[in-house]
Amino acid sequence: MSEVPVLHADDALIKSLQIQLEQRADPKTKDWWERYLKHVISFRGVKMADIRKALQAWLAAEQIAERFEAPGQKTLAISLIKQDLAEDKLAGILYFQEVLIPQQRVMCASDLPRFADLFDAGFIYDRNIYDWFCVKMLGLWQSSRVKVALGPLPAGEMQRRFRSRRVLTNDREIQI
Repeated sequence: MSEVPVLHADDALIKSLQIQLEQRADPKTKDWWERYLKHVISFRGVKMADIRKALQAWLAAEQIAERFEAPGQKTLAISLIKQDLAEDKLAGILYFQEVLIPQQRVMCASDLPRFADLFDAGFIYDRNIYDWFCVKMLGLWQSSRVKVALGPLPAGEMQRRFRSRRVLTNDREIQI
């Protein structure tokens, strides 16, 4: 992987979150995750619940929503994903997943190319971050877009409309 310069929305803001994450780090958790993922990515050793707590505390303490419009907040979240350590990346993903997507701040035309750039530049390269980004964040985003486009549906209607979707698993195509 080639070295790609990382542009930060605000180094001081990112550093303040990193300090909070560092305070919650546990060497045993760090060791477990790094061994589990075969040392592909480095960890501090912060559990997901503690990443969430640190992110929420940081958002409130730094008054991010009050200081930045949606484009600035998205740049900040992307800057977190561009950091080296897994917990920073996960905090950026959680920022999208739990704040920006529910507020309908993520847009196809402007944000999908930025997300693609994260892959192209090598910022998302391990299976854990990939899973969180694609399944939990983008999956939630797409699901919320479908619900908005279709409007309220009677119980079971969503499943009926999409029951013919095909999924590839273990090199076999299955129908759901």
